[in-house]
Amino acid sequence: MLKQLDLYIKKPKNRLINMLQEISSEKISLDSSLETVERIASLQYTALGEIYGINLVQIEHGLKWAMEQLLLEEIPKEDVRKYIPYLLGSEKATIGVIAEKTALALSIKVSEKKLTLREAEKEYLSKYKNLNYAYGAVKKNNVAAEKLKYLIETPLKERIQLFNKLDNLTDCNKSNSLVDKIIRSHEIRDKLIKLNDIAIKVGDLRDKNKALMGQVAYQRNRLLNNLASLTGEKRENLSRYMLFELFELAENQKRLSEETINLRYDYVVLNRIENCLIGDKAREATLVVDFKTDKNDQIKGTTASMGNVKGYVKHVRDISDLNYITKEDILVAKGTDFNFMDAMMKSKGFITEEGGILSHAAVIARELKNPV
Repeated sequence: MLKQLDLYIKKPKNRLINMLQEISSEKISLDSSLETVERIASLQYTALGEIYGINLVQIEHGLKWAMEQLLLEEIPKEDVRKYIPYLLGSEKATIGVIAEKTALALSIKVSEKKLTLREAEKEYLSKYKNLNYAYGAVKKNNVAAEKLKYLIETPLKERIQLFNKLDNLTDCNKSNSLVDKIIRSHEIRDKLIKLNDIAIKVGDLRDKNKALMGQVAYQRNRLLNNLASLTGEKRENLSRYMLFELFELAENQKRLSEETINLRYDYVVLNRIENCLIGDKAREATLVVDFKTDKNDQIKGTTASMGNVKGYVKHVRDISDLNYITKEDILVAKGTDFNFMDAMMKSKGFITEEGGILSHAAVIARELKNPV
């Protein structure tokens, strides 16, 4: 199984990459709305097939369980949870941290008059323009400009300190040395090192997949803009159409009712049998987390990065809330992504509802040596 997983990790995504290059190099001038939807469908299914061929979340849980079972043969049960986050520390920076380091370096150059803001924006966009599209959000404004302006408003001394912190994170965690220290059995040690190496690669793959999905979302947005101009449907409304409904719009000019559109603006849940829940029914379906507290009023969860911090809780409900995160805060959110990086750099630690030990929040926390 590990050999098959290693092959999957290394598997090239040439078909999707070639499709993205083809779409990005051409001017979107498709005259047929049906042809446009067919291109959207082809891009969507190619992306799902090549990026999400298997469920990495379940692989992640399996790797964690296997490592825990091996550790239990050598160390007390109460110490197992403590060592897992240390074992998963990678010595290779993820793309999110690399992008953040680049943005900091460019903002410093702008402040030192070595680059203009426009030159810095162009350089950042040439490498990372698709990161903020990782979950399909449509960005109408210049993301690079907003990011660099935000950083420039931060005191130069603070930015230099943050840059130096990131620059020193390449030597994150000597996980294999830790295995040598705590495990006596050579057989168990070798298995742990092999599992750990695979787990780190899986975490890195998830990060790369999200960046690639950002490119898909960017090109899909261009195609939807073209479809809006051909059909006369509002562009923002098209984001509330399911794929088969886009085909019906293109072939039969069948539009969704204003009532349906408004309900989908309000709330949507797509479950595994593709039954679309909207409005209050969708809201009720997502209320599945029961936050039960013990006698000490503590909320418990899985630790993905060890540490002990005290700070003010800031609950991020909307992306705009990130502007209020300070270095005294603990960031609380449903989950994190590349557009959370500025706030994650500042905060003392993170708490997320979603994600496991190889999630974006977990990987970044271990890189920054923040608890999560």
